[in-house]
Amino acid sequence: MDQSISELTNTLRKWEEELQSPNFNPTPTLIKLCELFETETKSYLKKDPDPFDNRHPSRIDPTCILGQMYKILFRKDVLMNSLVMDYLKDNYWARRPRDNHELNVAACRLMMSLIPGLETTVVFESPANDELIHRLFFWAQTNSEPLQTYAIGLLATCMELPDIAANFKEKNNRLVPVVLDHLKSYYTQFCEEMENVQPFSNLNNGRTNDDDASIKRSPNKKMRKISTNTLNTDTNDAIVENTTQNSKMNVDDLPNET
Repeated sequence: MDQSISELTNTLRKWEEELQSPNFNPTPTLIKLCELFETETKSYLKKDPDPFDNRHPSRIDPTCILGQMYKILFRKDVLMNSLVMDYLKDNYWARRPRDNHELNVAACRLMMSLIPGLETTVVFESPANDELIHRLFFWAQTNSEPLQTYAIGLLATCMELPDIAANFKEKNNRLVPVVLDHLKSYYTQFCEEMENVQPFSNLNNGRTNDDDASIKRSPNKKMRKISTNTLNTDTNDAIVENTTQNSKMNVDDLPNET
C-alpha cells in the first residue's frame, strides 16, 4: 500500500475514534488531510495532465494515487457531511470564535483540495446549501486571509453551475471589484518584492573578495620582495656596460688616416 494511502487511512480511523470525545477538535485532522491531498496533488500535476480534462483523476489515470485517495475519503459519509454541514459554519463552537475561524480555514482549504474529485452539484446546488454560499460571499468580502482567498476559490467553483450563477448574480457582480482590488494589491506586493531581489546574487555562493584573492594567489609560491636599491644598482651597471660597448664600437668604426 502506498504511504499516502496508509496515512490517509490512519488519519480517518483516528478521526472516527476521537469523534465521540466531548472536547474533540477536528481542526488538526483537517489540516493533516489537507497536507496529504496537497502533496499528492503536486505529484499528480507533475505528470502534466490535460488541463481541459475535468474528469475524475482516477478516470484519467486508473493507477493514480490521488484518485484512490478521493475514493477512500468520499466513502466516509459522516466525515463529508460534517465537513460541509458543520465545519464550514462560523458558529460550530458557540463561545470559541477564534477556534471557529481556524476550523473554517482548515475546512475551506480541504474543500479546495477535494474539488477535482468532488461532485460540485451535490455539494452546492441543493437548496439546503444556499446558506453556505451566502456565508462564502460574506467571508470573501469581509474576512481576513487566508479564509478570504479560500472562500473566493470555492465561489469560483460554485459559479460554474448555471443555476447558482443565476441565483447569485448580484452578489457575484459586487464581488468582482473586490477580487480585482486584491489582484492589484498582490501584484503591487509582488513587484516590491522583486525590486528587493539583487540579480545574480546567488552566483557567488557566499564567496567574498578575500576568497577570490586567495584563489588567484598560488599557495605554493612565496612572494619574494625585491629590494629597490638592488634593482637600481643592477640597472645602473647595465647602462654603464652598454655605454662602454657603444663607445668602443664607435671608435672602431672610424676610418684610419694614412
